[in-house]
Amino acid sequence: MASLLHAAWPLASAAARKVDPISRSKPTETSKSTVHAGIEPADVVDSALAMVEQGGPDALTMRKLAAELGVSATSIYWHVGQRDDVVAAVLERHRAQMRELPVEGETGPDRVFCAAKNIWRSSLDHRNLTRLANRAGASDQGQPLVDALFVEVARAGVPPDEAVVLVRALVNTVAGFLVQALRSSGTEAPALSLGPDSDGVADLDPAYREAAVRPVELEAVLDDALHRLIPQT
Repeated sequence: MASLLHAAWPLASAAARKVDPISRSKPTETSKSTVHAGIEPADVVDSALAMVEQGGPDALTMRKLAAELGVSATSIYWHVGQRDDVVAAVLERHRAQMRELPVEGETGPDRVFCAAKNIWRSSLDHRNLTRLANRAGASDQGQPLVDALFVEVARAGVPPDEAVVLVRALVNTVAGFLVQALRSSGTEAPALSLGPDSDGVADLDPAYREAAVRPVELEAVLDDALHRLIPQT
């Protein structure tokens, strides 16, 4: 399922990852005496994660992180490592949080639907972490959520070959909707554009053309699409 993950995390920003210049230098032996005794690696990860959540990937620099913690940058190098190491630790913390997301529902199809929606909600609720994962090239960032989805599809009694097809369809459906959601500031699905000169369009009942441009919530369309894909047996 790892090949599905890059599609499941289609992030809005394709800009090159910026590396804070200070992160390229490692602490020397003489810097050990400057390590702040009260700081723990978990403190560094907590603060770094909060900075990304609030300000996006560019907000995370070693200087800002050190200032937030009230320590020198050398202390962070000592406890966690360089910026890339901090990013990796933040993403691992995020993956751990994904593993804790509940999958609820009274029936197998309900639980499959919930597991698929967890991919959607996690990506949008933590969109700056999603962007950070994209910049870091962490195409497997959502592995816990895809694993949970596959488990629920299997538990619902879908045969193995069909289960693989269904999970691919669900993940790629969510991915497509995420592209739209992450690029848009609104919550409405874009209108379905119909070419008036296309064969057959002009002959359609006006109700079809009216339905194509009627405003509808993007998430409502996603929910309907998922329900249509998930076998209700």
